[in-house]
Amino acid sequence: LPISEIDYFSLMFLTELKLLIITATNSVLGNHVDEHIMDHFIGSLPGMSVQPLSSIARYWNEKDVSFITAQKFAIKTGLRKNRWEQIRGALKFWEGNAEDEEK
Repeated sequence: LPISEIDYFSLMFLTELKLLIITATNSVLGNHVDEHIMDHFIGSLPGMSVQPLSSIARYWNEKDVSFITAQKFAIKTGLRKNRWEQIRGALKFWEGNAEDEEK
């Protein structure tokens, strides 16, 4: 069986690390990201690096862009463009306190 983007992500990230990223990101978004959503978000990144486009929005185009078929990106990632951008804007890798940020 071929390895999916999510499988690839799961091989690289320990569950504990993923849970730390989710906790830190949810400190901004208010507990709206779970393991399943984070798997889809980070699993989409390798595909985006293989076929870079001039803007993130182009991955969700209605017309085919290069070898990425229209509408397939949203289906494969399981995320709509607005949701993907919301997570990207809130993505944090640790949840530091104010004292840590001053140093």
